[in-house]
Amino acid sequence: MEVMVSLISVLVFAMVFLSACSAGATTRPRSYKPDFSHSEGIICDRGKPIAKIEGLHLKSVVLAPGAEAVINDWDVSWQGGKGRITIPDEVSVRQSNRSAIQLLLGGRSAGGHYSSTTKIKITYSKTLGSYIYDVESTLVRDKMLLEGWQYSRDRLVYTPSEYCRLKFAPARQEKWNCCVYRHRDGELTEVPFHYLMTPDKDRQYFPRKDAFIGWFGDPEGQNPVVELVGLTGLYSYGHISASLENLYLGRLHNYIMGQDSDSLSVRYRLCRYDRRRSAPIVGAGRVRKYTDEEKQEYARPRFNPGRVCGFEKAINPTRTDKAGYWDVFGDILDADWCDGVARNGRRSLKCAAESKSSRCYWELALHTKAYPILQKGRKYRVTAYVKTKALDGKGAVLECIKLKGGATFKSQPVTGTTGWKKLVVDIPPSSEATGLQIRLLHEGKGESYFDDVQFTRD
Repeated sequence: MEVMVSLISVLVFAMVFLSACSAGATTRPRSYKPDFSHSEGIICDRGKPIAKIEGLHLKSVVLAPGAEAVINDWDVSWQGGKGRITIPDEVSVRQSNRSAIQLLLGGRSAGGHYSSTTKIKITYSKTLGSYIYDVESTLVRDKMLLEGWQYSRDRLVYTPSEYCRLKFAPARQEKWNCCVYRHRDGELTEVPFHYLMTPDKDRQYFPRKDAFIGWFGDPEGQNPVVELVGLTGLYSYGHISASLENLYLGRLHNYIMGQDSDSLSVRYRLCRYDRRRSAPIVGAGRVRKYTDEEKQEYARPRFNPGRVCGFEKAINPTRTDKAGYWDVFGDILDADWCDGVARNGRRSLKCAAESKSSRCYWELALHTKAYPILQKGRKYRVTAYVKTKALDGKGAVLECIKLKGGATFKSQPVTGTTGWKKLVVDIPPSSEATGLQIRLLHEGKGESYFDDVQFTRD
């Protein structure tokens, strides 16, 4: 009996201990007190780096105590146009107590037409369990906007239109599954993550108040959010790059500078939302609806390195889809994702031209990072099939390029009029691991159709 009581006591103690640990995990940030310090451009909390200053950039930015860096590079200068701020004039750190630290970053444009001062105050929020990077940045026009107008319109000095660029750490990108922002109509809009540059990633207009944009879905609750403060949201827009690695914030060019004002100030806050705070925001977000025309416009042939690519399926812009896809470059007037011509299935990729000097090719979009990987010391083979019609020129070729070193390998070209012919490229062993670019290349007058691309290891 005594043994049983002892066992029960141990179990109760263990449950209480684990409960306390669990509670401590959620309540610890509320009782957390920061101890900020700085040395040689490195900002620390309790001796651990949370950001590094490099000119007008902050590197390896941490958003919560004990967490890993979420942002690789935070460019706090004004971007865009020939008037962008690129030259640091003043970089300093000021601190009056251990609970707050302030950065002052001053810069100017190369031509001296603009100057800016950016203040960043770093504190800690017990409510959010997050560091707060509170930013106020002022852009001042110091000279006339025109430079050499009488000689060339191309030498116009355009107003910087972006005041924030965040480049996220690769380790975190796969953990986020959507972006949510408050649209200018006041509603929450959820943007699925895919690599297509569709309307839901370009110039997302924010309201005058309570504007924000954030990345959500990290199981660890490391969800970065930018909150626009005060009037900053007026005429503001956001832009997510096709690679999903970047966030740009700015204003419409026409509204940057008024007729009676040569300066502009913006305020925004960078912080993180944990899972508890993120869940209702994501739940309330409405996913953008695409028209049939938009679905057709942004359709791109999917690519999966582990399967035969027959060009049958497209990337889906209406949901999170981080697959790779093919894009077309060069003389693309007559290039097409073709229906009705295929070796298998019903689709292939078409290239066509009316000049022997024309060059057109389909290639894997590298920013998706869905390209094949060559392991060190391994041999690989890439195959594809091509059908040509009156192709006069250098011909249709399968081309493979190593991303490290740029070594290029090509199949034998196909010209004239042919049925489906197999193209083969053998990749010799590499001295180091690297990605592989694949191109379906057409050079000359006539037509070519590519199908059934496959990447295999020998």
